[in-house]
Amino acid sequence: FRMQKVAGGVLPPKGLGEELVEDDVSVDHAKSLPRWVKFVYGTGDFSCSASSAIMAFFLLPFLFEVAGVHPFTAGFILLISRCWDAVTDPIVGRLSDITKTRWGRRRPWLFFGSVPLAVAYFFLWQVIPGSSQIVDLFYYLFWLVLYNSFYTCISVPHLSLIPEMTNSDKERTELTSYKIVTLVLAALLGTAVHGILLQSIENQRLAYFISASIFSVIFIFPPIITAIVCKEIAGMQRVAQKDQPSFLQGMKIAAKNRPFVLLCGSFLGAYMGTQFLVAHFYLYVQYVLDAENHIIYLIILLQCVIAVSVIAWQQASRKIEKKIIFYIGTLCCISCAVGLIFVRKVMWLYPGSVVLGIGIGAIFLIPFAMVPEIIDRDEKAIGCRREGVYYGLFVFLQKMATSVGLAIGSVSLGLAGLETDEPTEDVDTAVLIVLRLMTGVFPALLFIFSLFPMFLYPYGKRNPRHSVFVDGQLEEEMSSYEPPEILLENEDQLVSKSDI
Repeated sequence: FRMQKVAGGVLPPKGLGEELVEDDVSVDHAKSLPRWVKFVYGTGDFSCSASSAIMAFFLLPFLFEVAGVHPFTAGFILLISRCWDAVTDPIVGRLSDITKTRWGRRRPWLFFGSVPLAVAYFFLWQVIPGSSQIVDLFYYLFWLVLYNSFYTCISVPHLSLIPEMTNSDKERTELTSYKIVTLVLAALLGTAVHGILLQSIENQRLAYFISASIFSVIFIFPPIITAIVCKEIAGMQRVAQKDQPSFLQGMKIAAKNRPFVLLCGSFLGAYMGTQFLVAHFYLYVQYVLDAENHIIYLIILLQCVIAVSVIAWQQASRKIEKKIIFYIGTLCCISCAVGLIFVRKVMWLYPGSVVLGIGIGAIFLIPFAMVPEIIDRDEKAIGCRREGVYYGLFVFLQKMATSVGLAIGSVSLGLAGLETDEPTEDVDTAVLIVLRLMTGVFPALLFIFSLFPMFLYPYGKRNPRHSVFVDGQLEEEMSSYEPPEILLENEDQLVSKSDI
């Protein structure tokens, strides 16, 4: 190839430079985004994160002990709502991919989805006095389906917004970290405030009403602010792409993407293990250890450790392979899950919560930080970006893990004979065994399972030194490119047509 001399050095080959100009839309979005913009982006998922955390810890106790819903009915509600999500999550992802507005593809979804989400969340925590199990079934099923639908309308476009804001892999990882840290802080704030209200107000029905009223108002604003502030710079300036494949074609392509399937398998196992443990943690401490007064403190400790560990793991990912971080985090979770099978005193849960928080921080951060690399490689293969499809499937797995854990636990406790109106000391031994299975045995097995797909996952190396456009293969070639040494007899001499 031919080399060109310029002031201060030698240019790369012409073909390589032209490809850079064509694939990169602008050098501007290779620059670092302001920290305040990253922070605002992270807060965009506050509504989903806080509400999801509250539901993970408190939904089963609310349905059983406050609303009087039978465990079988609660399990049926959760399973049916998840069947609905199986349809809505990838569809919303597909619709956000093909959305075309002057504000971009993702931001309108955030702007218009916040108010319906807040309304659905409020009514989900209300109780109908004297209602039958049939009425409870349809009431909570309706509001849970509505809540999950608008949760998807915010969460999937919010995740898909990361590649729209920048083409830099480093910046994307940092945006993911801001999202995860905000997710954990939102979960901490939500569970702490909600738990304090439950302990402070004797009338539990009133406590849930006040909590739902406060949070439903708060949940309106974060997605709207994010939609206003976070511009889709990279996405709007990106060169014209091929037409998007149809919905079914997109699903088939994603299903044939082996790295994505492996990442989904690993994430599903790890996240479902986490949700099994978290969803039954309240009942485990209440019934197995008979230490209900420790629950709120343990939850706050766990959420604080997760927040700190996410920041630490994000910094570590610059020097350590992402897969190694995932292995370390998963092993921490396995050790804690095994410990919950045998622990007899609540004091052991405090150091256990620290270790568990370190592990969950890695499980939350790493899989989401790996998705943009898959999207970039997918774009290179088919010629268009389909963030919505991939993130839609990822959010579906996330919600499915939460609801399946709650549903299986609810049905299992019903089969074991749990009666929510009986004293703690009168609980059957079968109920205690089920709770140890749900917080110890099942999570440990799921965590172990998640290691195998991650071992086969082909990517997950340290963050590239720099990334300025979407073609992942070319990024690596350019970052390692060193022009050959050329000796010139004088400044006016140019390289001839000789091959170098």
